[in-house]
Amino acid sequence: DGSFTVAKTSGLQAALDGLAAEVQELSAVTPPKATFTTDITSHGAAADGTTDDTAAFVAAIDAVKAAGGGTVIIPNTAVRVVAPATRAQVFWLSKNVHILGAGPKSEILYESAATASYRILFTIEGDWASVRQLTITRTNDLNGSAIDLHEGRGNRLERVTISGGKATYGAGTFHGITINGGSGKALRELAITSCSVNDCDYGLMRDSSQAITVQDVTVEGCSFSRQLATDLEFNAPNAVMRNITVRGCTFRDNACQGPDAGWGVGLTNVQGASISNCTFTGYPMNAIHIEDKS
Repeated sequence: DGSFTVAKTSGLQAALDGLAAEVQELSAVTPPKATFTTDITSHGAAADGTTDDTAAFVAAIDAVKAAGGGTVIIPNTAVRVVAPATRAQVFWLSKNVHILGAGPKSEILYESAATASYRILFTIEGDWASVRQLTITRTNDLNGSAIDLHEGRGNRLERVTISGGKATYGAGTFHGITINGGSGKALRELAITSCSVNDCDYGLMRDSSQAITVQDVTVEGCSFSRQLATDLEFNAPNAVMRNITVRGCTFRDNACQGPDAGWGVGLTNVQGASISNCTFTGYPMNAIHIEDKS
């Protein structure tokens, strides 16, 4: 009768819904192939270290997004980027957008005309995005950060050198890497490998006021030196942060002058942290600082 047919259809639909959910989950954890490639010089960048190439950079990123993902190549030379006065995020990297330096001299000379306004060079908001083989050098007193991780899964920072220039440009606050995002946002399976962060305020700072969920972060083979605050600040008093791994890293010559920062690694409300095979030299405060439910 009709009741049997309805029950059978309902069971089949439940099975199909479950299968669809499994397929969706599998696609979410499998990085898509990034086959499209473009060079910023193909979009008008002079790449001479003096011309402002911000517009060409935006055009190259837009071309990659339009192609459904891919790689923006930075030439093996210095490129000047001036943060616009009208937007806080200079470059948005969405799902499967990759920035790659062509060689060891690939460098962004980063400045801002509106130094009092907070400006972020790269904002990552999407799965499987990356910045690789690139030097980012702050060249004036701008406030901001080099890379902000807003949300996403499987993002990668590899062989990135960030020089904050705080010894030369002391005004303004400048962080190497920041993690931001409100309630409902999540950052998962982040890998930071073979990077160097020097002469910033915080090397990496997870904003304590943000409610973003952060889990499965690996920092490996990196070096941190001369920060004015903490090198790696995993600070989550009001949110979830778990499975943080720091291994094979070098920390040295912290320049913090205050009592409430200046750690090599700081952990607040972090579950499942591991710090191994690291070296700490020249820390006026704790090399490793663990507090509040960690």
